[in-house]
Amino acid sequence: LASNVVRKGISENLPESSQLMILRELTSACRSSVSSTAADGGTVLARASHAENQKHLNRHQLQVALIEISHVIVALGEAGASTLEDLMPVLRDCLSHTDHGVRHEAAAVYAAITQAFPSEGRVFVIVSLGSFAANLDAIQNL
Repeated sequence: LASNVVRKGISENLPESSQLMILRELTSACRSSVSSTAADGGTVLARASHAENQKHLNRHQLQVALIEISHVIVALGEAGASTLEDLMPVLRDCLSHTDHGVRHEAAAVYAAITQAFPSEGRVFVIVSLGSFAANLDAIQNL
């Protein structure tokens, strides 16, 4: 229900520049609400310096934000290319989230990105397979 309100009531009726702004805001909200992998393999709360006072989204809100990100990416198409640099690290962190629903919606956003930007999807798959192979080798060497 929340997704439909945001999508039909707000996103679909806005011009492209406003949709880009919503996409950036949703990305920022997700960034402040997910853990990122630290260099030592642990997790640290990801916070941008300007987002320190921003409220963290719970897992349900994070899922709704990711659903809307996927819809806005598809709606914007090539116009959304400027947001990918900020969005991709957030999605990578969402794929490691403890909640299955968040991981699922992050994968759906990757599918939307691949639909709009096939070359980005190809890069993601190649990097992911390389990372998988490296992790598999590390496990086998234990």
